[in-house]
Amino acid sequence: MSRQGHPETDEGELDLRDAHERLLIADRLAGIGTLAAGAAHEINNPLTYALLNVDHALRQIRVASAEGAVLPAGGDEDVLPALIRALELTQDGMERVRSIVRNLLTFSGGALDTRSLIDVRAIVESSIQMSMHEIVQRARVVREFGSVPPVDANEAALGQVFINLLVNAAQAIPEGSAPSRHTVRVATSTSEDGNAVVEIDDTGDGIPPELLPRIFDPFFTSKASGTGMGLGLSISHGTVTHLGGTIDVRSTVGVGTSFRVVLPPAKRWRPASADRWRAATDASERRRVLVIDDDRQVGEAIARVLCDEAEVELVTEGHVAVERLASGERWDVVLCDLMMPDCSGVDVYAGTLERATDAVGSLVFMTAGAFTPRTRAFLENVSRPCLEKPLDAERIREIVRRGGVPCDRPSMAP
Repeated sequence: MSRQGHPETDEGELDLRDAHERLLIADRLAGIGTLAAGAAHEINNPLTYALLNVDHALRQIRVASAEGAVLPAGGDEDVLPALIRALELTQDGMERVRSIVRNLLTFSGGALDTRSLIDVRAIVESSIQMSMHEIVQRARVVREFGSVPPVDANEAALGQVFINLLVNAAQAIPEGSAPSRHTVRVATSTSEDGNAVVEIDDTGDGIPPELLPRIFDPFFTSKASGTGMGLGLSISHGTVTHLGGTIDVRSTVGVGTSFRVVLPPAKRWRPASADRWRAATDASERRRVLVIDDDRQVGEAIARVLCDEAEVELVTEGHVAVERLASGERWDVVLCDLMMPDCSGVDVYAGTLERATDAVGSLVFMTAGAFTPRTRAFLENVSRPCLEKPLDAERIREIVRRGGVPCDRPSMAP
């Protein structure tokens, strides 16, 4: 009999699906609440020393400029090394902020049903960084990262699995314990049959044998009231199982607990051919670059980064760029922001494909992470590189030297 003959079946399936989605959202909200304070702390520290160092450097430069003087660069009054050091520390702080923001974007990603090739070690490291404020007060982190194949998964969902396991490992160690006496060990490896393996061990209190069979049950928790909803391990088990993997646990009271996650390798991956991404021309050639970004300050900063190796033009409206490309103007690389008002990066691509087809190969997209369903679908189906903001200066230079050809990118099997 057809499904249409049993509307109650369809409604039941929809109810179950809706309940499962609500559980996922509840677990993610609980995780975000756990991580928010730690993320703010991790951002505020580097932001503090970056702002103070920039203030110091600007004061020195402004004083010299107002007096019509040149900054002393020798002898007892040599201030240049101090300014350089201040700016280096600022750069370091901003790199830390960039890493934290990327981790937050990964964890708070949109739909959990979209998949892509995932570097397991990268997502594990991001999860460690996001959980560090829970761990550092109780234990040392020991990393043992071996090689692993990429897996086909959703970044946010997989990151949520590892964050749940890491936070559980930290909370299994009694509060007030000396961190030097306890460890949270995180190891990655490849099993004999080619699967990706992640192990997370702690030296905490352990789980009583009678409770072990129930730890993956929804709403089951051995924690004190108010410290957890009992969803984390259940959601993690469901996510790993949905990916075709397994998650197992071993525990000894008074010794600690070990979780082992095994995930199948992505079937559509193979190592990239070096020839495929070889630079088309000599790296020393000076290139022409067009930057399309509605934020003029971003465009001007890119121009400064590339001033020694490229001629850079900036336009702040996508439709203007499309008209210039359609008229026959060409650039070696076109750096285009994805999210712009009126004419987005998706619109720029469509217009270029229709009116200047030969210029499509020069397009490189940039994104600050504010994806819409349209832009997500676009990036999944268009084989053009995409740079994440905050942009990395050396990454920009490298992709411009290569004429828009990406590097260090895995090949996808058809």
